Amino acid sequence: MKKLFIFLLIFCVFFTSNSNAMAAVVINEIMYDVSGTDTDREWLEVANLGTESVDLTGWKLFEANTSHSLSVNQGSTNLSAGGYAVIVDNPTKFLIDWPGFSGTILDSVFSLNNSGESLVLKDAVGAVIDEVNYDVSLG
Repeated sequence: MKKLFIFLLIFCVFFTSNSNAMAAVVINEIMYDVSGTDTDREWLEVANLGTESVDLTGWKLFEANTSHSLSVNQGSTNLSAGGYAVIVDNPTKFLIDWPGFSGTILDSVFSLNNSGESLVLKDAVGAVIDEVNYDVSLG
């Protein structure tokens, strides 16, 4: 089911994005309803599908029409070509859940709606890089 969700998410990103459809960074996985209590345990993963590194300095996550800053907790703001990073609500709890994770962790403060919502990733100048609408029917 998770693979189907990721496929559908990537399909939607490539075929329903706005004029920035060629942007290299996409939201490719969303953990919005963790088993048990999901307080401080939600996260999303971004992937750089491009051929060059992308500097994420000053980028924002928009959730529930609220701008959330991103700060590096582990790793670098430079997302290498083919690289991944996670945006987490609480780095300490994320690492408790995923103790072997050694990649880039971007800290933010957000709470994802368990029934679905729109997530928007904007670059440092405010341009929409990716937008994903998720809901429970996707998994």
